[in-house]
Amino acid sequence: MSNKSVEIFIEKLDKIIDRYHNHSFLNEFHRDSSTKTSLGILLQKKMSLEEIKAQTERISKAVNLSFQKDAPMIKELVKNLKTPLTQSENNNIYRWIFRNQISMDNLPLAVQSEFMKSKHYKNLILKGVIA
Repeated sequence: MSNKSVEIFIEKLDKIIDRYHNHSFLNEFHRDSSTKTSLGILLQKKMSLEEIKAQTERISKAVNLSFQKDAPMIKELVKNLKTPLTQSENNNIYRWIFRNQISMDNLPLAVQSEFMKSKHYKNLILKGVIA
């Protein structure tokens, strides 16, 4: 670490300590939590843009694999949906379609028709998930 980096680190650490002792927080938990978070950020390794992109890609792939692993179970759940749809069911359908776990074709016709009238369906169109 260069001298300049050490100076910057110490300045930031001093600010965190000063804020801990002198600023008002909602409560003791908020003060401790905020301080721990600030210290964690200060101590974390700086990543290059390439490292951030690679990490994001790895996480994205892992999440998509997890979504696809759950897809067969979700397709079975969808077969049993009946109208009228609850808000929770609309939310789930939206999420499952957004995650590519199901398509509109997986929905029973009555459910599909009702879902197409929802704001969730319109949002999927706006986001380009459904053409």
